[in-house]
Amino acid sequence: MTNPIRSGWSEHPDYKIEIDTSDRPICMVYQETVIAESRRALLLREQVYAPVYYFPREDVRMEMFEPIEKLTVCPFKGEARHWRLRVGDEHIEVSAWSYEDPFEEVKQIKDHIAFYPEAGELQK
Repeated sequence: MTNPIRSGWSEHPDYKIEIDTSDRPICMVYQETVIAESRRALLLREQVYAPVYYFPREDVRMEMFEPIEKLTVCPFKGEARHWRLRVGDEHIEVSAWSYEDPFEEVKQIKDHIAFYPEAGELQK
C-alpha cells in the first residue's frame, strides 16, 4: 500500500535520518513497571531531533496501550498513530507513537513503537 501523505524526500533529498539496530538490552519503565524490553530496538537519529528508540511491537506490552484518535504527520516518516498508556488506575494520554505505513526511506520502523519521555524512563 502506498502512503497517501506527501513525502518530503523529493523536495529535500539531503535530509538525514539514520536508523541503526541495537543488540543490547533496552528497557522502557513507567514507575516500576516494564512496558517494553528488547534486544532488537532501532535507534533513529533525525537531523534536528534527539535520537529515539523504536521498539519492535512484539517487545512492547501492548495490553497496556490503547490507540487514541491523535494522528500526526512527519514529511519524512509519514503518518503516526498515537497510544495511551494505562498502568493500574493511572494513564498517560499521549505516551507512544508508531508509523503503520512509513515512507520507503524509513521502512525499518514499520511495526515499531516509540515513546514520549512522559511514558517512563529509558534504561540501557
